[in-house]
Amino acid sequence: MQNHQIPRLWFDRNFAMSALNDCTVDCDCDCACPAPTFWASRPVLVDDRIYQQAAFQAQAVGDGLFGLMGADCYYVVANQSVLDFLDDFKNPLSAVSVVNTYQNSWGKDRVATLFQDLTCLGYLRPLEKASNENYPARQLTAWIQVTDRCNLHCQYCYIQKRNQNLDVSVGKEIIDSLLRSARAHGIERLKLKYAGGEPLLNFPTLRAVHQYALQESDRQGILVEGIVLSNGTKISTTVLQQLQALNLHLMISLDTLAQSADVRGASYQAQRAIELAIQNNLIPTVSVTISQATLKTLPFLMEWLVDRNIRISLNFYRPHAAMHQPDELTLIPNELIDAMLAAYNVIALHQPRQSWLNGLLDRVNLTGARNVPCGVGQDYLVFDTDGNASKCHMLMSEKVTNCRVPDVLAIVQSDKLGIQNPPVIQKTDCKDCRWSMWCGGCCPTLARGTGGKSPFCSVYQALFPRLIELEATRLVGQEIY
Repeated sequence: MQNHQIPRLWFDRNFAMSALNDCTVDCDCDCACPAPTFWASRPVLVDDRIYQQAAFQAQAVGDGLFGLMGADCYYVVANQSVLDFLDDFKNPLSAVSVVNTYQNSWGKDRVATLFQDLTCLGYLRPLEKASNENYPARQLTAWIQVTDRCNLHCQYCYIQKRNQNLDVSVGKEIIDSLLRSARAHGIERLKLKYAGGEPLLNFPTLRAVHQYALQESDRQGILVEGIVLSNGTKISTTVLQQLQALNLHLMISLDTLAQSADVRGASYQAQRAIELAIQNNLIPTVSVTISQATLKTLPFLMEWLVDRNIRISLNFYRPHAAMHQPDELTLIPNELIDAMLAAYNVIALHQPRQSWLNGLLDRVNLTGARNVPCGVGQDYLVFDTDGNASKCHMLMSEKVTNCRVPDVLAIVQSDKLGIQNPPVIQKTDCKDCRWSMWCGGCCPTLARGTGGKSPFCSVYQALFPRLIELEATRLVGQEIY
């Protein structure tokens, strides 16, 4: 049925286009988060092909508006007229015929723009794709253990500390192995996560390895980006300048605010590093590991971070079989929900400028659905300091192969003995959940000790609606469309 109300569609055009075309918008965290995927990556002209509606769900977000999400669609806010327009495509229709139907009410240019936006964002798709359409490049992500050394002793850390560093020659072998697998699998992008321990304790090797990665990837026509996962204690102006020269991103861990001006405290040093990075125009992502011990301070930390308008990655503490599990860290779901809602309320009051769709809920990236919770066994590799490859950085002791084989990715993908990562549609506990394609199911490592069901299932279900509403408020309040 034709609706005469002018259609309104809100989405962060700059962020959406970068999500469709740029490999930097997936989660810059210390996890194996899969890169977002989208059906279309370029604006399209209205043509005479037959189009159909993609599967999506709409959640009311107030004032006659709806938050829309689909399996391969970017999140948008829309009014009823947009839903009616999409409803016309439940049965495949010619784009031109629909434009002709609505142009008298809305004007041809407005209808054409709406059609192009909905197609680019994945809500409409042609039954037959044009041969010259562009689609997202596949991405392979790799964790590279630069050193096992660390100058901190975080209770929740799963890395076995030892005096072991990555050698430059081994680092180059790892890069070569990634490029070999990328070529073999038709992958056009590499994302390198330089980690530890504290990777800046072996910074000369990190620099040399990334310089080699840039050189070789450019020669072979493969895009590459890198991020350094740091605790912030070794950050200086000189280090920041060298990171910028290599076009490296920076993630700093900060779990709670410093309680005093103790310059030796880890939180104080991390906060100082964040401030210094901002001053030097290298805006970091801040990774926050939330445990039961830090729940009460989370809203205060969120206010400090939001005031600085930087990207945040909120991660839930996960017990790990290979480490001591302090009871005071184990999260209590109901209390976690309350703390997260309080943190979201802080965000609502501050109305940050950038999208928060891919950082405000552990492992969740609302810029695109997925059928697995992470890239383990799919498009993610972990290399230790000796060049051994495993599936998950929490399970580096479970070596699958090494960087010297012809195709390390193929071996990891085909391994049936180690940790497995089945699609969420195969999980009995998830099949009827409306959020399953955005949660992806339980973390594979955590699933080993829970029988496959996520202990955070109730947390996700409680927080998804609020997160969707939060982004809708931001978009509409700032008139982003």
